[in-house]
Amino acid sequence: MEFACIILTGGKSRRMGQPKQFLLWEGRTFLEQAVETAQTLGCGEILLSGQVSFPGTRTVPDLYEQTGPLGGLCSCLQQAHTPLCLVIPVDLPQLPLRHLKNLLTHAAAQPDIDCWLTICSGQPQPLVSLWRTRCQKALASLLLEKRFSVIDAARQFRMEWVPFQGDPEYLASCNTPQEYQQRLEWLAQRKASLEKVQ
Repeated sequence: MEFACIILTGGKSRRMGQPKQFLLWEGRTFLEQAVETAQTLGCGEILLSGQVSFPGTRTVPDLYEQTGPLGGLCSCLQQAHTPLCLVIPVDLPQLPLRHLKNLLTHAAAQPDIDCWLTICSGQPQPLVSLWRTRCQKALASLLLEKRFSVIDAARQFRMEWVPFQGDPEYLASCNTPQEYQQRLEWLAQRKASLEKVQ
């Protein structure tokens, strides 16, 4: 099944105070982690929303300014050369491959569905998602109407929520220095626990 991977990197990172894609996680940047995830999944191309560049990827500038993640998503869908696009935010370095593979499995089994969004313990995680590229025209119309919610946009299509089966900590994003520090502490605790088991 041919698909592209969209990595959402176009945020302003105002609360973080620095670009989130260059924060370090286990010795590599968030962006490096996200690109490796996409490559491991075997996607046909990797699209970076915003102004960020990285070897082996294609940068897609936001065509719709001040429209949040939905604008970046729509811009990338318009540039994709594949019928499906897997979407991951750059600030989720712990995102399990098994869940992303699960999204792709749903697409293979449900040709009548337009988009699949993640939900975890009743909490929507709409930026971890899978979209059919053909949705881009309708999304562009919503943006012109100043409707910027990803969830509201998805509800305009035939959509499905895909439950996340792992630890919710894996979906914890980093929007502030405090949240980033919490993630680093979580990583240290996880490593310590694994060492004790071994």
